[in-house]
Amino acid sequence: MFCKNEIHELQTTDEVIQNNKVIDKVGVIGFFEVTQGGSVAVGDPIFIDGKEAGKVIGFNDIHFPNHYSIVISSPKRLSGLEADFHIGDALRIGRGR
Repeated sequence: MFCKNEIHELQTTDEVIQNNKVIDKVGVIGFFEVTQGGSVAVGDPIFIDGKEAGKVIGFNDIHFPNHYSIVISSPKRLSGLEADFHIGDALRIGRGR
């Protein structure tokens, strides 16, 4: 459950997940502020400025309680610049509005 006003990190990986494998290589898209609280689950799609960036494949809590990292699948590990992610871009998780 993510609450309004929390800050979290979005990461990408091109590693294949099998049998709860630990992900070693990620690209950092960036941080975002939660504007509407809710649950996030594995399989939820992530949209950046209306374009699907990938699907949630896991979470990393190594920096908790500061923030969680949401790890999404991607054909290539991407940085924020490579993903064309900019300050102020809308980020949406899940199919809901």
